[in-house]
Amino acid sequence: MATRTGRSGETRLSAIGRVGRYTIWVQGRVASGVAEWLGPGVEVREACRHGRQATVIANIVADQPAIVGFIRHLHNAGILLLSVERIERGRVSPPGTE
Repeated sequence: MATRTGRSGETRLSAIGRVGRYTIWVQGRVASGVAEWLGPGVEVREACRHGRQATVIANIVADQPAIVGFIRHLHNAGILLLSVERIERGRVSPPGTE
């Protein structure tokens, strides 16, 4: 499999495994137990987005494969994904290592 090198000289495949901080918006209400799927420090709160009921799942510290797995979990539960945003670039310590 070929990889491309970014401006920093790092291959894109190695960047996928780096831990980052994410916020995910979903439509409707989601049980607070969702935070248990993601580990400590995750916040789940109700919000309004574009005049509709939504849920914000914030302060998720994970690598991209974990985020993709969580999105699949939401999809399998019938939850509509509105957005996924990486909040910080650079190094973030995984939970329990700080």
